[in-house]
Amino acid sequence: SPLVPHLKSFTKDDWDFLAKLPRHFEEKCHLYSCDIVSLYTNITHDLGMKALEYWITRKRNLIPMRFTTQFILEAALFVLKNNNFLFNSVMYTQMIGTAMGTKFAPPYACLAVGYLEETKLYPELSRYFSEQIAEFIIKTFFRFMDDGFTPWLKCLSIEIFKTILNNLDESIKLTLEAATEERDENGNCVQVL
Repeated sequence: SPLVPHLKSFTKDDWDFLAKLPRHFEEKCHLYSCDIVSLYTNITHDLGMKALEYWITRKRNLIPMRFTTQFILEAALFVLKNNNFLFNSVMYTQMIGTAMGTKFAPPYACLAVGYLEETKLYPELSRYFSEQIAEFIIKTFFRFMDDGFTPWLKCLSIEIFKTILNNLDESIKLTLEAATEERDENGNCVQVL
């Protein structure tokens, strides 16, 4: 949990999102929301463990020293491999993903997605866009768990971004939805998500 607020895309709650969001964008933008499809149940153990090790290594100073890296990784793997549940009188063990409703799941999911952003998304942006555009995207892409938001410059194809997002990991898929343009009571054009 102490590592999650250090992700570039991290958004704590509604108020944090509103505080980070610029009041005006210099360029003409379309607003998009995104959703990661069934995030908790699609994080492979391999991806999750790589993500945990990545973030623990980079932010070790934020974790009490009594919890060794090895202990954290072994404990996480134990939780992941021993998620048993009863459904219609049949006992199951979850083989992929993590259980929803546990204290472990939200930070684990955030760190897994943050890992994909840091190691794959941000480098890919610089392959397709200028440094200035890539920085704009990184600075204005916000995410709360499996829900994201980005203003997208109208002069760019959103399909490139969608393709990049959906190639970060074969088990993680995202959807993008454009805001609709409507008129407010003063006749001004506004975008509604």
